[in-house]
This record gives sequence, structure tokens and C-alpha cells, in this order.
Amino acid sequence: TDEDAIDLGASTVSGTYAVTATAGDITDSGTLAITGASTFKTSASGSNIVLDDSNNAFSAAVTLIADAGNEAFGNITFVDSAGINFATSAGSNGDLFINAATDGAVGGNLNVTATTGNITDVVALVVSGTSSFTTSASNGTITLNTSTNALSGVVTLSTTGSSGNATIDNGTTALNIGASTIGGNLTVTAGDSITDSGVITVSGTASFTTDTTDKLITLNSQNAVTGALTFTTNGTGGDVIFDNGTTALGTINSGGIDGDLTLRTDAATTISSGISLSGSGAALSLTVDGGKSLNVQAALTTTAGGITLSADDDIIFTAAADLSSTNGNISVNADDDATSDAETGGALTMVDGTVFNAGSGTITGIADEDITLGQMTTTNSTTSAITLNTTSGNILDGGDTNEDLTAASGTVDITTGGGTFGTTANDIEITSSALTKTGVPVTVVTSTSEETLSGTTETVGEASVDQTINIVENLIGTVEQGNQIVAGNSGSTVSAGVNTNQPGSGPFIVDVYSESYELVKTEVGDTQIAPAMKQLNDLWLDDEDN
Repeated sequence: TDEDAIDLGASTVSGTYAVTATAGDITDSGTLAITGASTFKTSASGSNIVLDDSNNAFSAAVTLIADAGNEAFGNITFVDSAGINFATSAGSNGDLFINAATDGAVGGNLNVTATTGNITDVVALVVSGTSSFTTSASNGTITLNTSTNALSGVVTLSTTGSSGNATIDNGTTALNIGASTIGGNLTVTAGDSITDSGVITVSGTASFTTDTTDKLITLNSQNAVTGALTFTTNGTGGDVIFDNGTTALGTINSGGIDGDLTLRTDAATTISSGISLSGSGAALSLTVDGGKSLNVQAALTTTAGGITLSADDDIIFTAAADLSSTNGNISVNADDDATSDAETGGALTMVDGTVFNAGSGTITGIADEDITLGQMTTTNSTTSAITLNTTSGNILDGGDTNEDLTAASGTVDITTGGGTFGTTANDIEITSSALTKTGVPVTVVTSTSEETLSGTTETVGEASVDQTINIVENLIGTVEQGNQIVAGNSGSTVSAGVNTNQPGSGPFIVDVYSESYELVKTEVGDTQIAPAMKQLNDLWLDDEDN
């Protein structure tokens, strides 16, 4: 016992060792080798215990009481060459009692290192300041899973070796993870939010769980988790945000998420396992930055929330990579960094078998290079039911024989920077109540709605003898040679005449016996009536009046 601070030099004690500093800190400047039980106590307000020699060897239980157990002050740093077990009463080698009088409470910061063993607990740790736990030996583990732990400040974990796992349960207290490196797997649980204030590096898998309602998991410090990620939250407010920095995202186990899931990475990423969000309104967002591409090889599904995918470069889908939502909007944006790195480009590529189904939501596909279609379908009835926009590429059919674009009650809106919409060799199959096009020089589609003269199940090009064809889809004007006359709302029947007389309001009668007709593109028609006809792909014209 000393009334001042105490600095312990290299000491070897075969029996017990008790050190008390009544007016200062206890520190070491040499190795402590203590065979029996040890007690270190400081009494002054704000006094600390710092026993940090890497070769310290305590062969029996150790008790540390900083600031006489006052929970408001006192930092503790402790290093032992053996394993460390936070305990409640005197026991065997490795038992560590932290402020035993107040049952594991530390008013200041707690820093503990086991150089050759594991760190465990059988008593709750209550730390007002920051906490740091380190196992130096390869495959040493950290297991702090007492469910009433309460580490209020930033918590730092460090292990080495592929089996150097770390597990921490912070009870009902929010958990802030500082810069940590885990050689094995990381398992984290808290009854409040989980956040980070430094990069979390995990060589194995990582699991994060909030076990009370509507608590967030927000880990956006450019982390680096190599293995599978598992997230579990409760309640629709239990959202997850995770940034994996320059490390590619691996398997995402999302079945336990009730809120939204937002994923980010700066590395080229392949999603090979499905992601499904079952929460009401839960949305999925996945962003690949760093000039890299996203390859989706498995289904992404939400019950009601939207699905948003973006990448600085290409976004590529395999046949199994369906996007599905009951009524959430689906948005896929390749070349997302166009404003800062336009030369990188970016294509949106679907294949035969890839299906985007937005239910009653909208579908948007944006790219700088080609947009290659599988199937897109929605029951949405707005003017943006399906929107496709490519700055420098074409919009192409991915090779399937099924319908490519289905928006029977809504509008398909197409924009290119001069690229084509379909090709002669492989046209695009489309059903929509309307089709709008901007910057498209060539359109090659097989249409069952907007660009088809309907009235029966046959298109004009396949009309039978004496069949009556009514032009009824979305046109609002009556066509007259030299004029376009507004004739009511979009439900009006519009007739297209083939002679010089005003056609009136009746149907266009095709009589293949009395006249010779030729199937021609609207682009070659009279420029005066072209505005009224531009929504039609093909129409029959009398040779004489053509």
C-alpha cells in the first residue's frame, strides 16, 4: 500500500499479491509473474489500473478495483499471458474480477488482452466508457455472451486465425463497434441498435441481430466481410444498411429482416444466392460503386417493397435471376456513375428466362450501352408502367420467344440516343395500352396492343377476307387527308381512310378482293398525316392513294 501512485517493476511472487494505491494509479514497467491470487486497487477519484506488459503471467484469480469501485471513473487495462474469464468470485487460473464490489462495472474504459488464450465471461460487464478485447494467439476466441452485458461506449474486438471467432451480446444496450479485425467469424447481438464507428474486417462470416422491435442495424464504415452475411431484425422499422467497402458482397442471409435492406460495395460483385424480404413494405437496394459491375445469378424478391439495383458498370442477369415484387417498383440502373465517369459505360443484360415482375409497381431500366431484354411484366396503369432509357445503345430482345414487355393497362416509354428498338432478325414482343418513343430511328416489334389495329385477335397484316378492323387504341384524332381533326377522348374510335374523302367515324374496311393493298411503314406516309399515324407500326394503304 502506498499513498501515491505505484509503478510495479519486474516481479515474481510465489504466493498472493495485493497492491493498493490510495492517491494515484497502479502501473507496471516490468513483467509480473504471480503464482497466487492477486488484487490491485486504486482509491483516488479517477485513478486507473494499467497492467499492460505483454508477458505478464497470473497463475490464479485476479481482482481489479479502480477508483475504489466507483462506477463514474477509473480506467482498467489488463494483459495476461493466459486466458481471461470475467467471473464473480474467487476461482481458478484466468478468473478476472473487475471492480468485484460492483459486479463487473467499470466507470471508465476497459482494455483486456489475452496473449495465449481465450476471453470469456460468466458475469455481466457494465462499462461506461470504451471497451477493447484482444486475443493475440492464433485462433484465440472472444465469447462475451452474457445477455445482460452493457457496454455503453465503442467496442473494439481483435482476433487472429481462421478459428479466431468473436461473439458479443450487449443485452438491451445499443452497440457501437469500433475498428475491429476478426480472423474467424463474428456474431453480434443487441437489444437496441447496432452501429459502427470504424471498419469491421472479418475473414469469415458475420451475423448481426437486433432482438427487440424496430431497432436498426447501420454498418456503413466501408467494412470488409469476406464470408456470408446474416441480418436479423424485428418490426417494419428494423432496417439494415451495410457497406462492405472494397470487398465483394458474398451470400446474404436476409430471411430474418423485417425492414428494408440496403447493401453497398465498391467491388465487382456476384449475387449467387437468393435474397428475399418478407416484411410488409420491406425494400431491397443494392449498389455497386467503384466503376465495377454487378452480376445477379439468383432471385431477388420482396413482398411489397421496391427493388433497386445500380452499378457503375454493367448489370448482368442469368436466367435464374428474377426480380419479383407484389407491388413495389423495380429499378435497374447500369452506368450509375455516368456524370463522373461517362466513358466507363454500362449495359443492362437480361437473357432468355430472366423475368422482372413488379406486380402493380413500375419497371425502370437505365443504361449507357445496350439494354437486352428478357421479360418485363407489370399491371401498372400509369404512363411510366415500363420505362427503358439507353444513352448510347440499342434496346434488344434477349432471344426468348415469349413476350418481352407486358403492361396491358399502362404505357411503355422508350428512349434511346439514336439506338434501335428491336431488330429485323429478332423483334421485340410487346403488349401495352400505349407506346411512346424518343430518339428511336428504327422500331421492330410484334405488338398486341398499341401498335396493332385491333377489333379481333388478328393483326392487320393477318386480317381475313372482308374483316372489319377498328383503330381503337389511344389515338384521339380522326385522320383526314391533309388534316388531323381532334375527335374526343382516348376511348374514341378513329378511322383511317384510304381515299381522298373525309373518312368519317366508321371503321376501316379491308376488302382484299376489290383493292390491292401493300403493307408499308408509317414513316413513308404523307407527312401531313404522319403525326396521327406515328403510333402505328404498320397499316394498309391503297396503292393509288399512297
